Amino acid sequence: MIKTYPKLFLRIKAMLWDSTILGVLLITLASLTSLLPFESSVLRGLLIFLPVLSFEPLFIYFRGSTIGHQLAGIKVININEQKQLSIVQCYVRSIVKLLLGAFSLIMFVFSKNYQAIHDYASLTMVVFIDEHITPQNHKLTHQRNVFTDNKPSLGRRLTIIIVWLMILWSINSLVFTALLSESCYQYNQCSSSEELIFQVNGLIFFATLLIIPVLGFMCKLPGAFYKPLKM
Repeated sequence: MIKTYPKLFLRIKAMLWDSTILGVLLITLASLTSLLPFESSVLRGLLIFLPVLSFEPLFIYFRGSTIGHQLAGIKVININEQKQLSIVQCYVRSIVKLLLGAFSLIMFVFSKNYQAIHDYASLTMVVFIDEHITPQNHKLTHQRNVFTDNKPSLGRRLTIIIVWLMILWSINSLVFTALLSESCYQYNQCSSSEELIFQVNGLIFFATLLIIPVLGFMCKLPGAFYKPLKM
């Protein structure tokens, strides 16, 4: 039996449903926390954003699909279909999807399994909940091999490059924020040592922008390694 995958409009449909539900959840939580008898904005923020951030990963971990996925008749599975999804995979998928939004779907057209960037990043793919009752015009089949001449496809390499740039940019930002004082990064009132940190950080950032794409296209990044032929 030929394996089939949901068309793009079903993925967008699920995303729109989930975005609507998350919007309602966000407004509801913001209204409820405003009634709480404490002034801590940090605690209020956590009470609002942790449930919102956990909505999708927990639904996928326990049910295999969000409410939007269920309405579209699709679910998320491990790229290795013999393994169950881990909670880490579910959170990685949701965070990358949240950061990139609909842009993540741009890699859909390049992938053998019709994966978005957040699917690649979490080693997941989207399939039908029940393939047998799904209309034929909602289905796609494998479009081409991911590896040609034992090299990852261009689409896969681009995806991995973007994922690694996002990871390194996030780490860079966290380290940068941790090393500088509030007066430096908010009001530009920096000491000489902080100015040096700022310059070194800038050099590392621009070096990363050059090195990561080169390594990616040379098939040297984890997730898109060159696979040598076995003799």
